[in-house]
Amino acid sequence: MDWYERGLLETLDGARVLDIGCGAGRNSRWFAQHGASVEGIDLAAPLLERVRPDMPGSVNLTALDVLRDPLPAGQFDLVYDSGCFRHIAPHRRITYLERALPMVCPGGRFGIVTLAAERMQTPDDNEVVRTGDTSGGTAFSRDDLGSIFTPLSPVEIRQVHPDREGTFGADFLNAALFTAP
Repeated sequence: MDWYERGLLETLDGARVLDIGCGAGRNSRWFAQHGASVEGIDLAAPLLERVRPDMPGSVNLTALDVLRDPLPAGQFDLVYDSGCFRHIAPHRRITYLERALPMVCPGGRFGIVTLAAERMQTPDDNEVVRTGDTSGGTAFSRDDLGSIFTPLSPVEIRQVHPDREGTFGADFLNAALFTAP
């Protein structure tokens, strides 16, 4: 999580973090190890059940649909998405934005990591609508990310660098960090 290492995130000690599309909880665990109280949400209930016993006590994992189900109460210092948004059909992205962005407290951060259109060939929105298949995910350019998340102020939008010890990274990903008004 080099945003933290480079000082682009405030201290995580005591912060409330919402990890959207948390999967097996790699990022939720990392946030908790740095002092955050984490709400991890994902559609994959069996996966969450399997990894829940190994999570730190400050991580709460909940199976829910970010587009339909009630979201965790309150606002968060950081809302982070490392794999959900790219699987949302084009016509549902507005719903995602309407539900996820208000979860960020004023002055809080929203971070997203997604496939990089500059590095990967994925179906465009027309193909996704035609086939209904979002399984492989949609890639977004850095410009796309800046445009999609316009209600927020960009802190940084960049290509992710390959793995370094202690962090996850791959050059086929883009990462964006924003501040809420």
